[in-house]
Order: sequence, then C-alpha cells, then structure tokens
Amino acid sequence: MKGSEDIKKLNQLFEDYKSRFISFANSYVQDLTVAEDFVMEAFMDYWEVRDILREDSNIPAYILTLVKHKCLNHLKRKQLQEDGRMGIEHSNIFPGSL
Repeated sequence: MKGSEDIKKLNQLFEDYKSRFISFANSYVQDLTVAEDFVMEAFMDYWEVRDILREDSNIPAYILTLVKHKCLNHLKRKQLQEDGRMGIEHSNIFPGSL
C-alpha cells in the first residue's frame, strides 16, 4: 500500500506547486511549453530518487532546484548553439580569414 500512498502524495505535491514552478521556470526560459516540460521532468526525477532522499528533505525545494538547473542548462545550451551559429556565419562571410 505504500506505493499508492506515495502516488497520492506526489499528486498532491504536484497540484500544490505546479503553477508556481512553471511560472518560475518560465521566468528563466521565456517559453511556457519548455517550462512545463522542465517541471514535469523535475517531478519525474524526484520520483526516481525519492527513496534515497532523507526523510527530513524539503521536497518542494529539492524539485525547484531541479527545475532551476534544467532551466540554466537549457539557457547554456541555447547560448552555445547561438555562439556556434555566429561562428559559422562569420566564417562564411570572411572565408579563409582564420
């Protein structure tokens, strides 16, 4: 029966924090769909490790930290992609300039 109790707790946690976490993520990524995906992923990531977390863990803070790291990693990848495109654009404008 512990499994069904865990699922009920997760559902309640999700309902209590989903909107706030999505707003938080969206403030970073400026894309609601991406923000929603990151929040869902963070809840799934929490679910996978819930049994190894300490009993006194602040679960909402843990999940929010996961969301934040997902957003920051996304922004870093996005910046690297943009920097890479800039490099390609400049190399096409000035062939042989390197």
